[in-house]
Amino acid sequence: MNKIISQRIKFLNFLCMFLLVFIHGYNLQDDHLFTNSIVTEPLTPTSFTEYFLANGLFRFRIPLLMAISGYLLAYKDQTPYFELLRKRFRTLVIPYVLVSAISILFLFLAEQTFFKTGAEGLWGKRVIDFGVKDYLYRLFISPIPFQLWYLRILFLFVILYPVIKYCLTNFPLVFLLSLFILRMSFNNFHGTHIFYFSFGAFLQLNKIEITNSPKYLSIKALAIFFVSIVFIKTLIAFKGYSYLGNATFYILQMMYTIHGVISLVVVWFGLDKLATYFMNKDWFHKIVGSSFFIYAFHEPLMVMLIDPYLKYLSFLPAARMIGFLTLPIFVLAFCILMDALVAKTIPSLYNLLTGNRGTVKELATPANK
Repeated sequence: MNKIISQRIKFLNFLCMFLLVFIHGYNLQDDHLFTNSIVTEPLTPTSFTEYFLANGLFRFRIPLLMAISGYLLAYKDQTPYFELLRKRFRTLVIPYVLVSAISILFLFLAEQTFFKTGAEGLWGKRVIDFGVKDYLYRLFISPIPFQLWYLRILFLFVILYPVIKYCLTNFPLVFLLSLFILRMSFNNFHGTHIFYFSFGAFLQLNKIEITNSPKYLSIKALAIFFVSIVFIKTLIAFKGYSYLGNATFYILQMMYTIHGVISLVVVWFGLDKLATYFMNKDWFHKIVGSSFFIYAFHEPLMVMLIDPYLKYLSFLPAARMIGFLTLPIFVLAFCILMDALVAKTIPSLYNLLTGNRGTVKELATPANK
């Protein structure tokens, strides 16, 4: 693969995981935000900023990661199908089950020590009260680290890849347009991310140049448009329902889909120099491999710590904003340290957990060496 593209993917993957912790770190009263959620609490500088960032500006993550996943799978297009499934089973399904199991164990230990009363309110039942069905449900269907849905749906897309490839080869525009409409219509259904996955595969299958931005595109203008959509979407989320009623949900849904597509171009091409800068730094190479640990283990930590952390900060002015900006940093630091510790002390477990992502050997050399 093109070295520039490879390095950019590694950088953007880390950036997406870094921002994911902030996305899950918002402390609005409406604590389950979807992409088309409205906000019922008053509009304040804190609530606006948190929604603007966590449910707006940072929401380029999934479109970008899905497009990258589709691009990388199509890059391995010559690999026999069942060999591809075997490899993706190792990198997606095994980490999914292992992280689920470790999270159950972690929650059990937490319930015996510092989290004695909170689990029932968050997950409906304490681990000590789990039956066989509960364990199977939390292990395979609805893991305690809810972000694992991404691995599950991505493996489904891998299974469907021959169908996706056939459609992209024979009627690409009709197929992608249909998926785009599906995505716009059912924004909160994870399966509709197949649009971004298929778009990434389309780019690779057709060998479309993505190293440098097309000369006819103004990335700065698109970036301004992207931020403007997010700004307006945030205002509508707070104030739109009073004027638009139920139409608010559909408007937010359409705006999110549109800014998701625009963000692919803005982030991929707009952050190219930033990617090159960081990928040439020795210190960054020491942490960029921790992307998977950040993704896999920042939850349930964040959801367990938000309320007690805010209570601890309650004596400060702007405690909610301070909590939103600082708690993710502590959790990120913990995940990065755990990644380094497990990689050094139990490398075999580390490779199983991460699907051989981000090994020390792979990440030891900066991009410019």
